[in-house]
Amino acid sequence: MTEVPPSLTVAGLGLAVGTTDKRWLVRHLDADFAPGTITAIVGPNGSGKSTLLRCLCGLSAADEGTVVLGTRPMTAWPLRERAKTIAYLPQATPLVYDMRVA
Repeated sequence: MTEVPPSLTVAGLGLAVGTTDKRWLVRHLDADFAPGTITAIVGPNGSGKSTLLRCLCGLSAADEGTVVLGTRPMTAWPLRERAKTIAYLPQATPLVYDMRVA
C-alpha cells in the first residue's frame, strides 16, 4: 500500500527582513499545497521567494503565522522524520571546505 504524502498548509504567514526597520516580504499568506500538484512561486529578485521556500520546509522560522505539514505544525516534526517527508534543493550550495583541483 502506497502512503500518501501529507499536504502543506500555511495560515497567516508573515516573513520580514531587518531588525529595527522591518520590511515585510510576505504578509498574511494563506495557502494549501496538495500532494502531487505543482506550484510556481514567481517574483522579482529579492522579493522573498527563497526565504518563503526555506520557511515552508521548516529551515527558517516565520515572523508570524503557521506552517502545518499534515496535521502537525512544522516545528513539531523531528528533523529526521521531516527529512523523510519533505525535501529542499537550494539554488546554490556553498562548499563547507576548500577543494583544490590539481
